[in-house]
Amino acid sequence: MKALCVAAVLVAVVIIFRPDSPHVAPIVAGVELETPLQITAGDPLEVVVTAEFADGAPVVGVFRSAYRTAVVETVVSGARATLAAPPDVTTGSGRLEVIVRVGQTWVTAGVEVVAGKVAEPPMPLVGSRSIVAGYLDRSLVVVIPADMHGNPVPDVDTTVRARWPDGANAVIPIRRSSTLLWGWVPAGTVAGRTLVTASSGAINGMERAVRVVPSAVEQISFEIAGDVGRADGVSLFTVTTGPLTDSFGNVVLDGTAVVIETVSAAGRRSIQTVATVNGVASALVEPPAEPGPLDVIVSLGGASAQRRIDLSPAIALVAPKVSIEIRPGSDLVTVGPVLGDLGQLVPDGTTVRVTTEPGGSVVLGQTRSGYAALSVEMLDAESIVVEMGGSAVRLGVGGSP
Repeated sequence: MKALCVAAVLVAVVIIFRPDSPHVAPIVAGVELETPLQITAGDPLEVVVTAEFADGAPVVGVFRSAYRTAVVETVVSGARATLAAPPDVTTGSGRLEVIVRVGQTWVTAGVEVVAGKVAEPPMPLVGSRSIVAGYLDRSLVVVIPADMHGNPVPDVDTTVRARWPDGANAVIPIRRSSTLLWGWVPAGTVAGRTLVTASSGAINGMERAVRVVPSAVEQISFEIAGDVGRADGVSLFTVTTGPLTDSFGNVVLDGTAVVIETVSAAGRRSIQTVATVNGVASALVEPPAEPGPLDVIVSLGGASAQRRIDLSPAIALVAPKVSIEIRPGSDLVTVGPVLGDLGQLVPDGTTVRVTTEPGGSVVLGQTRSGYAALSVEMLDAESIVVEMGGSAVRLGVGGSP
């Protein structure tokens, strides 16, 4: 049943005579409006005007809402007039102002337009479409159930559900405001897609997805494979990480950037960034040309791991000439020329190692202009082993290879 209200304005009767005027101003009489107190959005609205005016007097009605304004005109007939609001004026919920003018008399009234039943599938609106796995991150979900005209219906019974990547389901507690419903969707500990749905009464909406991404990696492990012993600046070795996971066991996303860095004995740095595939990062690394320790560092975010490998000089597989000079005191062993892979003299300071057999006495020397001269005590030695980089030569005392 529609409640009615009556607005009335009584204005004193005034008659104005002007000698120079061709007519006499009309009598201003009382005007009353009959309107419902409340209607449902989209329902028709008629305003009955009672006016003590002569038939044919113009009546102007203004219907004004927060969304639009419409003007309707008619005339008095039998001291009454009816104004029908245009249909599009009553579709928006809220207060609708009715302003009527008859002659010079203005009368106003208000009609409350309320939303109808939920007609559209409630669509959850998710803010932060990507959150980090763990117990701290969360995403805001907002639901605005609406009637057939799009007006919010916040007082309807609405349920919001979430399904996490591990298959767990839960109803999300919601709060209400004057126009919407809202709640928080926690991230959980399993990375993947969390699906959020909403239903109002018997009407179900479509799903929305929240992406749960892995949290920070805490530990890194990696392996080195290939020719890692030669400092030739050419041979490549491979650095491959183990599966990179967060503290909850979630594998990092494909394309996550991992930094692989090498630092040579001379302090030279080489840095490259590679992307993960199935949680693993792999890169080919070129060693420096100078022998010595090489630090390999793999880092991702605040986590890193480091290993040190020793690079020996890149000496050609062709053994250099070795000569032994027997002399008083220690004997002289001369090695050289010691060449690299391209036939070049190895850098000065390349280590040459001589071991006597039997006995195992070890003497170390360094090259200079491609040669190394070592004083070796070979009194009881039957043979010696000469080692340079990754190659070794064994020869009897007094001979050469």
